[in-house]
Amino acid sequence: NGKVAVWGNGWYGLGSPPPNLDGSTVIAGGGNHVLALRSDGAVFSWGQNDYGQIDVPEDLGPAIAITAGRSHSIAQRVDGTLMCWGAGTTSSGISPHYGQARVPPGLGAVAGVAAGGYHTLVRKLDGTVAAWGFNSQGQCNVPSGLSQVVKVVGGGYFSGAIRAAGTITLWGDDAQGQ
Repeated sequence: NGKVAVWGNGWYGLGSPPPNLDGSTVIAGGGNHVLALRSDGAVFSWGQNDYGQIDVPEDLGPAIAITAGRSHSIAQRVDGTLMCWGAGTTSSGISPHYGQARVPPGLGAVAGVAAGGYHTLVRKLDGTVAAWGFNSQGQCNVPSGLSQVVKVVGGGYFSGAIRAAGTITLWGDDAQGQ
């Protein structure tokens, strides 16, 4: 029915979502923050905000997808472009600022998005994958020849893709054990 229900500990205000969430179609959990996407494209957030990860940009406009990393947030707009905020809007290399919230120049519209702990992945319109941010375990090293991707996923230090044939490809830290 589009109503948001929360439970568990109330740390960082996680148990107190904002009002007006009726009609939500997607919810995404980050490290200690939550995003909700309403059917009208409005994005709401609550929880820990030490890096601005719940400060939804006023100029975001309607979104069609959301995802959350450890301390960063991402929305895919109606036109397929991304807007990112929170940790990683800079790339100092000092935790947690690894550039994960910096959309690469020329990326353009994408077909899907996912967040790992400190990295971001997209499924491009041509079915290939791009990844950026923290790469300590190879989680941003997209395997060569990876194509016909229909879904991307991100974990703490690994990444994955599902291909049209239903096969799963994982890479990064202990990807074979995931």
